[in-house]
Amino acid sequence: MRVQEIRTPHGHWIKFDYDALSRITRAANDVRAWALYEYNSDGMIEDGKVSSGRQRHYQYEGVLMTQVSDESGRVLIKNSYERGLLKTQQFGDGTVYFYSYDWASGRSYPERVSVTLPDQTMKEAPIAGSIPEFVRNYHAN
Repeated sequence: MRVQEIRTPHGHWIKFDYDALSRITRAANDVRAWALYEYNSDGMIEDGKVSSGRQRHYQYEGVLMTQVSDESGRVLIKNSYERGLLKTQQFGDGTVYFYSYDWASGRSYPERVSVTLPDQTMKEAPIAGSIPEFVRNYHAN
């Protein structure tokens, strides 16, 4: 089922248009703002444009987003991956974030991620809890 419209209790709304593959191609609201979306052959969003003129262009390796640029071609972010997991993110201002993962024995998914920030401090976050239960259970056997 395609959502055609969302309305707020205050009478505001957003309406959606779809392509033949049920992907949103246009969203417009009651204040005449809109957004257009185009997809690549893999079904990933490739271009987005909003009524203000701002645009985003997305590049991928398969389903992994490798780069986002704006309407002038300026690179906003570059991602690199290792084993399908995010390894680095370099932002347009030159800041870089590095990601490393801790793997539990016998698991095919990481238990936690460590992020090295541009100032070289490190933050850790558990991620095993975000792995769908059917994946955790499948790999636990």
